[in-house]
Amino acid sequence: MGTNIVFIDSRVTDYQTLIDCLTDPAEVFIFEGQSDGLTQMNTQLQGRSGIDAIHIISHGSQGRCIWVAQCSIAVT
Repeated sequence: MGTNIVFIDSRVTDYQTLIDCLTDPAEVFIFEGQSDGLTQMNTQLQGRSGIDAIHIISHGSQGRCIWVAQCSIAVT
């Protein structure tokens, strides 16, 4: 059986409630708000296999970008 991984930006309001509502078993990682989120994800995923899904809970702007801790990703 594979693994579900959830990355959550610590700036998401009441993120603990989201964690408490997860229905499937998952590994949860909280982004450190002052660091590059993509680097944090890379560190956690390095050398891993058997991952079924990766979920990112963060902030964004419609049609513009998403924020992963201190890193923004443009959406085109």
